[in-house]
Amino acid sequence: MIDIIGAGGIGSYLIPCLVKSEKDICIWDGDSFEEKNLSRQIFNSSDLERNKADALAEMYGVKSEPKYFKISDSLKGSLAFVCVDNDATRMDLLDYADEENICLIIGGNETYASSAMMYMPEWKDTPLDPRVIYPNYADRAGRDPRKPPCNTLESIQENPQLPLANMMAAAMMLKIYEYYSITYPTLADEYKYCAPHTFYASKAGVRTVTIGGRSGAEG
Repeated sequence: MIDIIGAGGIGSYLIPCLVKSEKDICIWDGDSFEEKNLSRQIFNSSDLERNKADALAEMYGVKSEPKYFKISDSLKGSLAFVCVDNDATRMDLLDYADEENICLIIGGNETYASSAMMYMPEWKDTPLDPRVIYPNYADRAGRDPRKPPCNTLESIQENPQLPLANMMAAAMMLKIYEYYSITYPTLADEYKYCAPHTFYASKAGVRTVTIGGRSGAEG
């Protein structure tokens, strides 16, 4: 089974594509769908005030956990898509992945930029660990998951490309999933350094950083 943590901006774009190839999915989210979400998330207006995880699970025929993930919870599978926009949950999921030996695909976005990153427990405390790449994760980890910084109508009006950034993050997360499901298992050990670790998208284009640290860009 695959867990999807977060059914908001990124998650609501990712799920419709993922269910075309995977049906054994569980969606986690403790938030409810509000009218302000209509402009940036994929829901039906009839779902207003419903829990997001339940609404999407019913729409696509998958399972749901209508609550915010906590480190004391138990995920259903060995891979989780991390679609949340707060560092507290990202930190909890990284610690959970290390403890339970599962892999994560972590998505994120800012006003004009998006990213998607692979994480395996064997990368803990290495340059491939998000906690090493972004040491301020821990400094920002007290954020309330019910109060994400970019889910308001005001932020969309100020940053009109935000929905596109969410869509791009979801697409790059799916690309990482495809690569590590199909191509990575066939690679000889000496070639695994070429595998993508992170995709970054900005107004300048898309950049890939590999496990070996090499960076390439498409304009």
